[in-house]
Amino acid sequence: MQLNFNNSSDKKYNKYQPLLLKLSKKTFKHLKIKDNYIIDLDFVSAAEIKKINKQYRKIDKETDVLSFAFLELKKGEIKIKSKEPQFLGEIIISTHKIEAQAKEFKHTFRYELSYLYLHGLLHLLGYDHVHSEKEKRIMFTLEDKILKGEKL
Repeated sequence: MQLNFNNSSDKKYNKYQPLLLKLSKKTFKHLKIKDNYIIDLDFVSAAEIKKINKQYRKIDKETDVLSFAFLELKKGEIKIKSKEPQFLGEIIISTHKIEAQAKEFKHTFRYELSYLYLHGLLHLLGYDHVHSEKEKRIMFTLEDKILKGEKL
């Protein structure tokens, strides 16, 4: 597992790389997936995530986390098997939203950061909460199980 921090916002977030790497490994173990992947993680400003959200989702507002999966297979595509790490995708998190939502939901900063990262990671792994209530329950239950017991 490799987690690349591409931090264009505030370098103070770099210290959380070990926490998020541990959370990645726990998630892959829980889902029984080999963790032979590379993930890019970007921390960006409110303005930057709003711009990206508008460009790719046609939604002109700030959001907390965006995920761009690289390994989504389309009908007819064949999954490449390799012993080399594969690029799973990119997670983009708004630093403004981490801090605001931690206060709003009365979470610690570490918990909100972990939650948003895990949420983005599950999207990279194909989980969704937008298209059906059943998928939403599955994804949110999985988030609770994975975060349970973490010192956040």
